[in-house]
Amino acid sequence: MVRHVRERLVAFAGGNPGAMLACARTLTEEQRFGHLTSPWAHLEGLRHSARDDTAGPGALLGGLPERTVTLLAMIAVEGTGELRAVVPAAARLGVSLDDLAPAERAEVVRVVEGRLFVEQPLVPALAYGTASYSLRAEIHRALAAEGHGDGPWHRAAAALGPDEEVAAALEEVAERVQNAAVRADALCAAADLTPDVDTRATRLAAAARSAGEAGQPRRAAMLAPVPPDSAAGPDAVEEALSPVWRSLAEGDDDAARSAVRSVLTRVRSRQEYGGLPRALEAAAVTLVHAGRWEEAGRALSEGLDLAEEIGQGRQAARLRARLAWLAAARGDEAGCRTLAAAAAGYAGAHGTPEVAALARRALGLLHLGEGRYGDAAQALKPGEGGYGDVVRALEPGEEAETGPGRFVLGAEVGGPDLVEAAVRCGREDLARWALDRMGGPGRAERADLARCRGLLGQGSAAGEEYAAALRGHELLGRPYDRARSALVYGEWLRRAARRAEARERLTTALEIFETLGAVPWARRARRERDATCGVWTGMVAGLTRQEARVAELAAGGVANREIAERLNVGLRTVESHLYRAFQKLGVSSREELARRLREAGHGVDGPE
Repeated sequence: MVRHVRERLVAFAGGNPGAMLACARTLTEEQRFGHLTSPWAHLEGLRHSARDDTAGPGALLGGLPERTVTLLAMIAVEGTGELRAVVPAAARLGVSLDDLAPAERAEVVRVVEGRLFVEQPLVPALAYGTASYSLRAEIHRALAAEGHGDGPWHRAAAALGPDEEVAAALEEVAERVQNAAVRADALCAAADLTPDVDTRATRLAAAARSAGEAGQPRRAAMLAPVPPDSAAGPDAVEEALSPVWRSLAEGDDDAARSAVRSVLTRVRSRQEYGGLPRALEAAAVTLVHAGRWEEAGRALSEGLDLAEEIGQGRQAARLRARLAWLAAARGDEAGCRTLAAAAAGYAGAHGTPEVAALARRALGLLHLGEGRYGDAAQALKPGEGGYGDVVRALEPGEEAETGPGRFVLGAEVGGPDLVEAAVRCGREDLARWALDRMGGPGRAERADLARCRGLLGQGSAAGEEYAAALRGHELLGRPYDRARSALVYGEWLRRAARRAEARERLTTALEIFETLGAVPWARRARRERDATCGVWTGMVAGLTRQEARVAELAAGGVANREIAERLNVGLRTVESHLYRAFQKLGVSSREELARRLREAGHGVDGPE
């Protein structure tokens, strides 16, 4: 059952679960998927449910006078509960205010300051549902004649055949209403009453578009031959989100946040559920950049639930890939792998390369954060054979471009992460290939480029690039990117023996990562910061810090090649450090090494 129908039933029941369930059981399959062609369509089936009711609302209704039942049927569809609206219309059917008294005594309704309050909503609903078609038509004609606010709907309900005047009035209703589902209802009803075949087709097509905007893809497909995913991806929301993605690319996050708030307000107020998952994705990206990861996760989860509900498979896959990135940044390996695998599976089955790129980006970050640089480079490297088939995926729904030189390898597809991973696993060729394909006009791209050039740079030139990257990310106000730049700059400063400056940068990175909950990155920043203080926790006296780091990893079962990748050193360097550690500790196997480390405890301060 689509959201619009659920909301209609909840509003009708007024918190009465029995009334809501009784009404839900009578809906047709088409109605469950949103095909409600009048504000009262959900009540008409109730005439079937009253036959076997011997003790509940049906029995109560059977004990009321006929004129009272007629009045209750009118109350069910009048909606406002205003006596001054109900009484004149009722008089047209020969019913007066006196006929309300039996319903008051039965506690079905009560009157307070000239307003009717329905105590048992199922009783008036049954009165309408069990009424003959001719009586229902008379009720609607009477309300329309009295100028009731739902006049076009009442005239449509009373129409006995095609009526262009009424159809045009409903089309005007559709033009005025903001709620996308109600707009689809009005256009469907208008099409049903349209005598001209071409005009009917035009109104049905408009109804299909509105149903897609409302997140009713099956209904949209029934109304017009529109594929469900495209019907549920309204162009209006895509267009409204363009300034958001453009502002993010330019590094103007304030403008992006303002634009996405406007889009969300519009989409929610109009109940354009078909566009809400896309809008929530955009909102989540702005929240990630602002360092509000918990809120970003909630936005992505809400969007994913809705995308799955309304059949937006491609959008659901995108949102899973975004959630996988958040899981990777936090060090949730199981969550990241599960989400990324689901997204990649959809991408492979449906040929959606931008989804595949987002999934690769998440897996690449997971490996990078844990120091598995070779795995990170492999995950982030797009395509095979000359690194072709690269995806440009800066905006949801943007068509991918493939082939060398026809893309921008930006942060959205893990460009900066690929450069770092490639540098740290000794693949300078891959790092330079990726760097050559990065770039863009915005401040964000310039800051990312500076950090990548620093990773590939030498001497003071590298330091200048790192400093530029850190300044750029500080100005952007993106905490995570700022911390990433502070981390690599601090690592470079420590290697340059500028310990005080390194400690300052690394402390900044550590504090940001801890605030964000970026566990693997905080661990790396803490290790680097502690190294600037002459303290290396968990090591054994007599070993240098580098020997101790190699020994700990080896004792934990990490292979020499992976140790080299994690520590960004050569394989022979690892073998040399491990050989000296074995000699100093008097051990001959990794099992003995692990036991010796456990016995030695913590708190070693050794030379570099």
